Amino acid sequence: MNQLKNIILLGLIFCYLASCGTTQRIEALENYIGQNIDNIVLTKGVATSTFQTSTGSKIYEWKKVYGIIGKNCWAERLVVDKKGIVTQYALSVLLC
Repeated sequence: MNQLKNIILLGLIFCYLASCGTTQRIEALENYIGQNIDNIVLTKGVATSTFQTSTGSKIYEWKKVYGIIGKNCWAERLVVDKKGIVTQYALSVLLC
């Protein structure tokens, strides 16, 4: 029973830490709105992948694998208009 409590406590701590990191990533992504993608690439590095949309916008995606308990992934996506300006963002947190 004591071991179960420790596992639950560890799980709660992990969830708390993960949510703090997610909040910080969202705030960082919000700051990219209206910025030129060239400046962002200079800061973040080259995107893991890019996608062309049917409307002519481009989606830049950065993926990272992390994990304290198990393997997790997050993906940051920025939607960039034809002028190179970031118009939208998305963040996905997944189990790998």
